[in-house]
Amino acid sequence: MKYKLEQYPDEENIFVVTTDNQYDLAMLFMRAQEYYESSFKQIRGKEFTIIKFMKLYSKKLGDGAFTYAKDWAGFNVPGNVIKTIYGPGYKYHIEDYNEYDEIMEGIALQIRSKEFYLIGAVKKDASTIEHELCHARFALDKNYRKRSKNILKKLPNKIRKKIEDYLLSIGYCKGTLEDELQAYIANDYHYLIENIKFSLKDEKKLWNLHCIF
Repeated sequence: MKYKLEQYPDEENIFVVTTDNQYDLAMLFMRAQEYYESSFKQIRGKEFTIIKFMKLYSKKLGDGAFTYAKDWAGFNVPGNVIKTIYGPGYKYHIEDYNEYDEIMEGIALQIRSKEFYLIGAVKKDASTIEHELCHARFALDKNYRKRSKNILKKLPNKIRKKIEDYLLSIGYCKGTLEDELQAYIANDYHYLIENIKFSLKDEKKLWNLHCIF
């Protein structure tokens, strides 16, 4: 597969991987992404085989089919997770090592920063890259994280619960909901109102928060 790894402009510790298609992107990031924040407790933070994950995902989220590459357009993984799985002398044992693991291991070896964040998207998908950048900044930039948390405090509980319930229903992890909230409100207002039923009043409140991110 073809991919490009580059440091994001003016962001010393944020690295972006882009691919030609969504399938290769998803398969490349899947093991690290699910280790980091899988909605399945049998997977998150544990060693697992791709077959085991495929069975779980197909049963719970794919309506009997493995739709992972179709369902997820972008990826974001903290550097310590990448190094845990793929770094020199990594402790994680990959039972079913494949070509995508080999490529991600090569990517891990190329990144010299001690603290970094790796995001992924299909090339030219600027909207997804912006969404994933929010995750990276939330993790690495204390000022961004503080500002985001302060904005989220203004989010009415009723609206917050609707968004969180929706995100959980499509496969997000409960432990990263705050991070997802800030990324979605900052970049994906229209996606939220297209997929979640809000009153016009609540749509306006959500729009106002979107505008100040």
